[in-house]
Amino acid sequence: SSSSANHLRIMLAFMLFTASVGLLVLLIIRRFFPSSSSSSSLSNSLAPAPAPAGNNRSALAARSGSGLEPDARPIQRLLILYGTQTGTAERFVRELDDIVRKKFGTSPMKLDVETVDMEQYESRAKAGELANEPFVVVACATYGDGDPTDTAMGTHNYLVKDLPDSLESGHEHEALKGVTFAVFGLGNTQYEHFNAAAKALDKGLDALGAKRLCGMGLGDDDNDIEEDFRKWHESTLMPALVDAGFAGGVDQSKPSSEAAATLAVPRSLDIAKEDKEANLSTIVASAASFYGSASHRVDATKVVARRELYTYGAGDANARSCVHVELDASALSTANSGSSTPLYETGDHVGVFAVNDDKVVNAYLQRFQLSANSVVRLSRPADAPNALEGPHCTAPVTIQTYLSRFCDLLSFPKKGVLMTLAACCKVDAERDMLLRLSSPEGKGDYKAEIVNKQRSLLQVVTELAPSANVSPGVLLGMLPKLQPRFYSISSASSRHPKHVHITCAVVSHDTPGGRWHDGVASTFLANVSVGDRVLAFIRTSTFRLPSSAATPLLCVGPGTGVAPFRAFVQARVDADERKREELDSPRAASGAAKSMAKMSLYFGCRRLSAEHMYEGELRDAAAGGILRLEVVSSRDGATAPHRYVQDLLARPEDAAAARKALLKDGGHLYVCGDAKHMAADVHRTLVGVLSSGDDGLRDAAEAEMWLASASKSGRYQRDVW
Repeated sequence: SSSSANHLRIMLAFMLFTASVGLLVLLIIRRFFPSSSSSSSLSNSLAPAPAPAGNNRSALAARSGSGLEPDARPIQRLLILYGTQTGTAERFVRELDDIVRKKFGTSPMKLDVETVDMEQYESRAKAGELANEPFVVVACATYGDGDPTDTAMGTHNYLVKDLPDSLESGHEHEALKGVTFAVFGLGNTQYEHFNAAAKALDKGLDALGAKRLCGMGLGDDDNDIEEDFRKWHESTLMPALVDAGFAGGVDQSKPSSEAAATLAVPRSLDIAKEDKEANLSTIVASAASFYGSASHRVDATKVVARRELYTYGAGDANARSCVHVELDASALSTANSGSSTPLYETGDHVGVFAVNDDKVVNAYLQRFQLSANSVVRLSRPADAPNALEGPHCTAPVTIQTYLSRFCDLLSFPKKGVLMTLAACCKVDAERDMLLRLSSPEGKGDYKAEIVNKQRSLLQVVTELAPSANVSPGVLLGMLPKLQPRFYSISSASSRHPKHVHITCAVVSHDTPGGRWHDGVASTFLANVSVGDRVLAFIRTSTFRLPSSAATPLLCVGPGTGVAPFRAFVQARVDADERKREELDSPRAASGAAKSMAKMSLYFGCRRLSAEHMYEGELRDAAAGGILRLEVVSSRDGATAPHRYVQDLLARPEDAAAARKALLKDGGHLYVCGDAKHMAADVHRTLVGVLSSGDDGLRDAAEAEMWLASASKSGRYQRDVW
């Protein structure tokens, strides 16, 4: 019948329509999931990622039971982690976050990007969340002697050591099997362990079964680390993300070369006026939070002593300064102490939040026409790009306080800051010059005019861009954080449980750019008075004495590198005195020092007559049989060749004593001081010492292997900067 024919036509049309829709869905799946080869892998790709515990929850609202209209699009999830010491890694990943959102944010898929400090992510990593992340990018800085940064330490050690050690043998490669990762390292080729933390993390993730998204990037701060990062994320990371299935609509991001040819949108903080400045405790809390590490307790501690250590005569053209400062540590404690009792161990560091010199602050106030006493509260605009960091202090403070305590006023401006300044210029020639300096094509000019001349932001505006009209919000949004300075504590906790001692060489010199530079922290410490309050905290170190006092020590510490060894000497002398008291016998006491293995200390300075710091107490320890003290000066004698601590180590009798202490008697080796030159020179000398003589190792290669093994076991420790 005609009715049956109509039904048949309708059914055929519906079947044709259904087949067409199915084909269209299949084409879409193949477009956005090119690697999906099975229904299992397809379902995994479509499975929603676990909601992060961080702040980036808005994109996941549909999955959080908020009642919003569910978003049916499949999810592109990217986790970005960073470990920073000076803020550079954080700045890089903030920029990367913006770039990823612009490039992939208009995708038919739903973009979910989360950027987290590695310290904040530690508990989540230990809870197993990382195994559920499809794509992870890590920017990891190396600090000190090849270590991860303070904030990255927990997560880094968990992934590199603790997690592999906890897994059953043979199953390590299954822990992060579904994760695809990329690592960018921030380091400096002047240091021996260049990007060691990033390399260890890259190797550790691979060992846990994660798949490399692309080759590791290695940034070199001794050259142009910003350019290294730009090249890596533009030429390596982004193409790899696209190949891995990240899709975008219209790419709203621009390569750096194009971005530098246009004016940057000024990055500005919001400024609200307040009536009254916060009290010191609130400012202390801000200092603690803006440093960003929960592992340190920041507090205001009182200066109890300060004295000059060098003894140059008045009018000496070669005079330098080095100060000894003592802080009341009763308000400070390590995170794990559980109380406010002053708990620091011999060999720890103290972090000091310096205050900028008034002359520098006043120069900024005058040039940018700021009111020093205006009380303001700064905040980050809700629609600001991720590249704009939040204020360094969220409490109401005066402009004077904010610039003095929280802003780095003397470091040279990064390229992004130059682009922002260019947008503020009224003169075309100045604008064009700043844009060139911030572009990849102007890399050489940037190094010559900004980096090598050590021009501060104030110098750039004054000398290169006087027409720049910079608003207060833009200025305060550009200035980087004033980072804490770390000092090896030069006192032993056994002798000074309530105080920490600081040994600080005062930095003061002409810069290639013609500016006289006074070091921020050293000038601050040189000018503190007894009774002043200093924001500080204890930083736990791995630079430790061996548990047995019978272990020989070979210590190399020229200049202020002697600081921790002064503490070691105090600890050894105190241990010897306790031993004598326990024996309580004149005859036994006379031999007590013999049970204490000798500590050899190699100290060097420019002029022994003026710079032999702590000479009296070191010679007393030597007279008591605890210490063997060897000293050298590099500038005494107008015609004599310069001699350094490594020259003392290389003397035949010293080399033989070193081989005996280290290769035969199980001694420990310590080096403290300059990493770029001294530590490297001492290391080379040690290789020669250990591979020479009939009692030495076979050759230099074996000596290097011995030192590497000693470093891993804790018998070769370096506290270098």
